[in-house]
Amino acid sequence: MRLLLGTLTVLVLASGCADGQTSGSAADPVRAGAEPEVVALLSATAAGGRPGAGPTHLRGPGDVAALVADLRGPLVGEVRRAVEGTDVPQGRELVGGVVAVGCEPAEDVGVEGSGEGLRLTAAPAPATGRECLAPVTTVALVLVEEPTDRGAGRAGISPEGRRR
Repeated sequence: MRLLLGTLTVLVLASGCADGQTSGSAADPVRAGAEPEVVALLSATAAGGRPGAGPTHLRGPGDVAALVADLRGPLVGEVRRAVEGTDVPQGRELVGGVVAVGCEPAEDVGVEGSGEGLRLTAAPAPATGRECLAPVTTVALVLVEEPTDRGAGRAGISPEGRRR
């Protein structure tokens, strides 16, 4: 019984010391902004594209055209429709990019940096052992925090440049 009361006392005191503290440290800062949200991962076989370039900030019709410029086949229309169908909340921005071209479609995407230094990287897909006859292209569309110098958010953009 005495051991139980002693343990409870230590736990109560330890929890009281933690009140008012924030998590994180100088090496692990707490982020105040909204986390990136993957809106879509679109994949197609033999659709072209090159991963590794920075993502395209989808701010206007020219940006959507630039995103799909190196793509071919049905993936072009899928990307355009996904961009058009995405509502962008105030304070957020839609970005997109080719994140993988390989034997397997990407299953997830990581987001690093912010603003013009933003990078999208595909999480490696597990190898299935299937024969790779044609590469699979994966395009990621991600909502990120809008840079503070960009002003108010938008409510989406159509491939033709019409605001929604």
